[in-house]
Amino acid sequence: MEKKIGTQILKYSIGGAILEIIYCVLVALFMLSMENIADKPGGILTIVAMLLLLVFSAALSGFLIFGYPLYLVTQKEYRLAIISLVISLVTLMIGALIIVSLIMLFR
Repeated sequence: MEKKIGTQILKYSIGGAILEIIYCVLVALFMLSMENIADKPGGILTIVAMLLLLVFSAALSGFLIFGYPLYLVTQKEYRLAIISLVISLVTLMIGALIIVSLIMLFR
């Protein structure tokens, strides 16, 4: 039973972090494409679009990173919730290091 719980924590924690990394890359690509689409820098359309993107991103990121740990807290599994959150954050940091390394390598 404990091994199944550990596997489930790894699956949800690493999976959520990988989805978050993919989402960040997609948002970055969207922002790059907005340079060609936007009316003018600082225009009302650009400001509204970026604010809406910020709100949506905060909600989605909160769900992906804190969703499973919050579920574990509601089940009174505090230790597992902290472990899950740490695994997610470490996975995010590893992903960030990989992306920065790739950018520096291919620059």
